[in-house]
Amino acid sequence: MRLLLALVLLAAVAGCGTAEQTNVPASSTPVEAPTVTDGGTVSIKPPLIVLVSSAGKQEAVLGSFCVTGVDSETGAGTGVCQDGAPGHPEQVTAVQPGDSVSIVLSDARVRKEGSFVVRPLGCERKVVETVQLAPGEQSTVWQVDLANGAYQLDVFTLFESDDGRTGDVSGSLGLLAASDGPVAIEPGPPRRSNC
Repeated sequence: MRLLLALVLLAAVAGCGTAEQTNVPASSTPVEAPTVTDGGTVSIKPPLIVLVSSAGKQEAVLGSFCVTGVDSETGAGTGVCQDGAPGHPEQVTAVQPGDSVSIVLSDARVRKEGSFVVRPLGCERKVVETVQLAPGEQSTVWQVDLANGAYQLDVFTLFESDDGRTGDVSGSLGLLAASDGPVAIEPGPPRRSNC
């Protein structure tokens, strides 16, 4: 039974991140992170990706992820992976050009590499800017230097946490740059092509 479980986990880990690496969406449906338990003692889930601004906190719509960890009681490894396309942000954080925002992993740090791609909201083919996340850090500060308009920030990072979880996670955040607008977090517009 353990051999079968190990083979299933190995196969899942081997296929993890395929959509992100090839830039071909595996699905157009956003995914939610499951909580995987092993006898009620292990809970494995990816960290939340959060956009923090003076308006508050916006949680990313989860994309692909792959998480591994160790059961502290048995020492057995466990993991979960799920592929998904970049999601359409459910909210947009309205800021003024020149404001600083932070991309934060809820309970983990960027491991080795991580970045986010800035695109016009609803346009997965066009890249406005790519920003590297700070390796070894939980938070990366970014000064918004964009023309007025609606954008999505598609985040992908490798991560590690103090509780032993490691893996990768991706998610999408919404941003509205408006030089004359109020700073706020608002519901995102309906999904439509903006290319």
